[in-house]
Amino acid sequence: MEELLLKYVNGNCTDEEKVMVTNWLDADPKNMKEYLALRKLNDIMIWQTDADVASRKKSKDKTAVRRRNKYFIEALKIAAIFVLALLVSHYFLSEDIRQNTKTNLQTLHVPAGQRAEITLGDGTKVYLNAKTTMTFPSQFSGDVREVKLDGEGFFDVATDKSKPFIVNTEKYDVKVWGTKFNLMAYSSAENFETSLLEGAVEVLKQV
Repeated sequence: MEELLLKYVNGNCTDEEKVMVTNWLDADPKNMKEYLALRKLNDIMIWQTDADVASRKKSKDKTAVRRRNKYFIEALKIAAIFVLALLVSHYFLSEDIRQNTKTNLQTLHVPAGQRAEITLGDGTKVYLNAKTTMTFPSQFSGDVREVKLDGEGFFDVATDKSKPFIVNTEKYDVKVWGTKFNLMAYSSAENFETSLLEGAVEVLKQV
């Protein structure tokens, strides 16, 4: 089962295998904990590998920086030419930027074979699986905290009873105040699955 779970985590399962994993997760709450532990361990291993690669790249970059230093002053002279133009552009654009700051949305897409972890503006932590896209504001405002998900994510929602946290998907919305749950809602698949680890969720059908 571990091999199949790893394929699922990496986004390499067939539709039939996804159904097998989903049924296994629903069969026993212990299975969900085992799956989350395996996924977390797999993420740590991948992130550690990425960190090692980045460390080696940094060492090589130091040598490259020394070579580039002699070109730095000339580059500054050239860059100065563009500064004035940028300042003028900023003057005209700043008002529009200020007006759109509160509704500024960001989109994160996780390719196949990768995962991502992100902390939202309210402190909510989200672990996104492969082939997942999530849209979210840089800062939450208003009476609700709202994000949009196409794929699979594990949400550790920061508690705020005055502002419910809502995950919009193509088929349903999931509403919580502070809880831990896994949500699978790929727009390309028929399945919609939410598995509760802690707290409570309210599933709302799209109108």
